[in-house]
Amino acid sequence: MSPLRCAPVLLALSSGPALAQATDLEWRSIVTQGQSQDVRIDSLNLPPSATVMGRYRQDYVPIGGRIGNFFLYPRMSVAEEATDNLYASNIYRTSDMTTRLNGRVLLTSSMPRHALDFQVFASQSLHARHGTEDVTNYGGVIDGRLDFGASTALTMVASVERGTLDRSDFTSPVNALKPVSFNRYYGEAKAQHTFNRLQISGSVKLTKLEYSNTIARDGTLIDQQFRNGDFLTYQAGVSYRLRSGIRIITSGTYTVARYDLPLSEALQPNSLDRSSHKKRIEAGLRFDFTDRLVGSLRGGWIDVDYADPRLRSFNSPVFSADLVWSLRRSTTLQLKADRRVDENTSTTSAGVRVTEGSLSLEHELRPNLLLGARGSYADMQTLGLGASRQMLTGGAQVRYLMNRRLSFVLDLLRQRRTSPNDEWRFDENRVMIQAHLTL
Repeated sequence: MSPLRCAPVLLALSSGPALAQATDLEWRSIVTQGQSQDVRIDSLNLPPSATVMGRYRQDYVPIGGRIGNFFLYPRMSVAEEATDNLYASNIYRTSDMTTRLNGRVLLTSSMPRHALDFQVFASQSLHARHGTEDVTNYGGVIDGRLDFGASTALTMVASVERGTLDRSDFTSPVNALKPVSFNRYYGEAKAQHTFNRLQISGSVKLTKLEYSNTIARDGTLIDQQFRNGDFLTYQAGVSYRLRSGIRIITSGTYTVARYDLPLSEALQPNSLDRSSHKKRIEAGLRFDFTDRLVGSLRGGWIDVDYADPRLRSFNSPVFSADLVWSLRRSTTLQLKADRRVDENTSTTSAGVRVTEGSLSLEHELRPNLLLGARGSYADMQTLGLGASRQMLTGGAQVRYLMNRRLSFVLDLLRQRRTSPNDEWRFDENRVMIQAHLTL
């Protein structure tokens, strides 16, 4: 990955993966905070440059420092955040101010064909009134690409992360005195080959999650060991270019989820075997009409089979959409929609069907002054016992690029979760001001 390709990413990211805020206009699920194991074929997704805020701006690209065939990009940021519902709970509602300190270093190669990148990051949150919410997160990523001519490429990625669930994550225990932390280990190998109009790709991905126990408000232990497990995913994709700007796409995903805690353990809730096999197939179109309308539309079928007969297996039609309409050169409108099955933290079920959509509007007021607004809605239905939940969010962002090194971001967020269960209901208003320095 060349420095010019990395620089827009550096400008767009405001923190390490573990502390990514729900106010980020970059698409991500605000429901599961990145914990979903329902992964897709990355090569079929739209590039960030399709929207106004993801575009390459030559005058504001960090220069970095050259070290042989590599470029070094150190980055530091500080954010001040205020919320009127720190615990994302109407029962335990309280306000607080938070200082977030983030740092990351990216070392990216400038080789003409192959690529090799290293990245390390760390973050610290400091709360003014509730010190039990202070967390330290850190991690590292290494990825490389081998190009075998113009038509074949092999990519490998490995990462380690110490992260923390956001309080608004539906898998976060409502009555926890401290937030839930986790270790995530990830590895991926992916190959892609192009035959004229035909492109095929395949990948293998392994994610290992280890959660830390936390404490309830009454002092009892909230055990999280039953959530630990391995998620092995096989993917394959085939696409065919019909003509310039239109491509037929198909993909298949097979995920095996295995949980670590033996059924004989006393800590295993209800002695349930929550392991599963998940299959998802999709087909659709990837299109690019004169840069005015780009996107992909896919539909298909998902089947989830749980090892324990007491858990309800699930199959259903699924869909996904990612559309970007350039109203004018300075304005883009993006629509996202998705239906999937995520892992659940319930002791009586193992999955949640999530139907989610969002609409975002981004505008370039000046080359260095960007405006954005985003709204999203998610419906979560438990596959088994448990109440349904709905999540509605709205946010706005102002991003000011002062120069190649310094930028500022103002984020506003309003989110609300409804449910028949009183414990899951909450509403929150959040504002955050960030400053980013890239050397």
